[in-house]
Amino acid sequence: MSKFKYKFQNILEIKHKIEDQKKLSYFNAVQAHSSQLDELYRMYDKKDDYENNLKTNVKRVVTAKNLRDYYNGLERIVEFCKEEESKLAELEQKLEITRIDMNTAVIDRKTYEKLKEKDFERFLEDEKLKENKIVDELISYKYFKPQKTGG
Repeated sequence: MSKFKYKFQNILEIKHKIEDQKKLSYFNAVQAHSSQLDELYRMYDKKDDYENNLKTNVKRVVTAKNLRDYYNGLERIVEFCKEEESKLAELEQKLEITRIDMNTAVIDRKTYEKLKEKDFERFLEDEKLKENKIVDELISYKYFKPQKTGG
């Protein structure tokens, strides 16, 4: 029996490498998204702290300067939150693009693996046909082999 050699094996190996790269890119995008989300939550917590401090200080007697500083700080935090939300939205778009790229790479690889399976099945069928042909020839040879006459 001869050895099976897939004609697109090099391409399949490249598809595996591409898939691995796309999975790594997706993983990095997920990490960046998660990190950005954590940063946004941190900013929201900071904003809540500022608002709580502001409410507490309004109940006490404070100077106008202190009140203005709290409002300015709160405005800056709100601006930072908006920036973080914008960055998060961009990362979500990148995450979706890398997810689509990764899925495409997986589909490409699976397509070549299916082709390999079908080629292997054809190879096995061909080998079986060759084997059957050899067996038939052996049987025919034995059956039609001239008999020796004793003398």
